[in-house]
Amino acid sequence: MLLKKQFSISILLSLVFTACMNNTSNYRITKEFNKYGVINQNNNILIKHKYEKILPFSNGFAIVNNYTNKKGVINYKDEVVLDIIYDSIDPFYNNLAIIKLNGKSGLINRNYQVVIKPIYSKIINYSDGLIVVKKKDKVGCINKRFKLVLNTNYTNIYPSDTAYRKIVTNNKWGFIDNNCKIVVPIIYDFVEDFYNNKTTVYKDNKSYNINTKGKTLLF
Repeated sequence: MLLKKQFSISILLSLVFTACMNNTSNYRITKEFNKYGVINQNNNILIKHKYEKILPFSNGFAIVNNYTNKKGVINYKDEVVLDIIYDSIDPFYNNLAIIKLNGKSGLINRNYQVVIKPIYSKIINYSDGLIVVKKKDKVGCINKRFKLVLNTNYTNIYPSDTAYRKIVTNNKWGFIDNNCKIVVPIIYDFVEDFYNNKTTVYKDNKSYNINTKGKTLLF
C-alpha cells in the first residue's frame, strides 16, 4: 500500500513539474558565472548552470550549447534527448529539422530522433514528403519512409508545383513522382513541366506530347 502511495506521489510530482516547465511564467532561463541554467518562480534551480546557451523550451524540449559550442536537445528533466554534438539544428519544417555535423547534413523528427544520418552535403525537405539529398555534385531521392530510393547518381532534381519533378543525368531528362519513382524514363533531350497531366518532351530534334506514364499522346 505504501509503495503504491509513493508511486502515485511520484507520478503527481512529475506531472506538476512538466506543467511548470511548459508554462513559461513558472520558470526562467538564467545566467550564473557565464553559464546558463533554469530556475523556477521560487528561485529553485531546476537545471544547473552548466550550458553555454539554452533556447526557450518548446513542448518540453530545449536546444542547448555546450562549452565547445556544439548543440543538442534536453528535456525538462535535463535529460539529453539529442546528443550535444551538432554544429547546428534548424527550425522544424514539415515535422523535420535539418541537423549538421562536420559540414554534413541529416534530419531529425519531432521526437528528436535521427531519421537520416548527417552524411549528405545538402538536404532539401519538400512539403509533400519528398527529400532530395546531395553528395558532392550528385543528387538522389529519399522517400517518406526515409529510404534512399534513388542513389546520388543524378545531376539535378527540380522542384515542382505538381506531383512530378524533372530529373536530369548525363544531359538526359525524365520525371520522378513524389515517391522517388521514375515515371518517365530519363531519355529525353529536354522536357517541359507537366500541366493537366501532360507535357511536351524533346528528342532527336522532335517533340512529343506524353502523359504522366510516359505514353505518347496522339491528337
